[in-house]
Amino acid sequence: MREIVCVTGKARAPRYLRFLKTILGPGSTPLPRVQQLIMQCIAQNRSTHALFNGRGDDARRDALVRSNDHIVNPRGELAYHIEFVGLLAECSKGNCIGAETLVREILPFEEVCDLLGQLTLPLQLRIAYFCVLKEAYIN
Repeated sequence: MREIVCVTGKARAPRYLRFLKTILGPGSTPLPRVQQLIMQCIAQNRSTHALFNGRGDDARRDALVRSNDHIVNPRGELAYHIEFVGLLAECSKGNCIGAETLVREILPFEEVCDLLGQLTLPLQLRIAYFCVLKEAYIN
């Protein structure tokens, strides 16, 4: 698992994040042990994080959104970001408190709420942030 997360951080390819989502568990019910393991590996390997935090990063994200980078370049930086936030949402499903705590450390509540208020974000990204809010903070 650690090797997959390491490769994900180096390659920055959305397909590796989709693979991690796939191995979370059968159907829509993730396995708590796998959730915890994936989140521990992600928390330890900061290179996998694809969050746009800070003013410079916000400007970079906005430029990618304006250019529809996730559509034009489905293997690009914005597509990776969308898949990463989606993976965080999947890892916080269910009753795995350890995984939820790690998701909350990576994406604080205030940041999620601020990002949900940005109407210029692509729908896929807003849905992913909403799922993080629902699974990590509300449920």
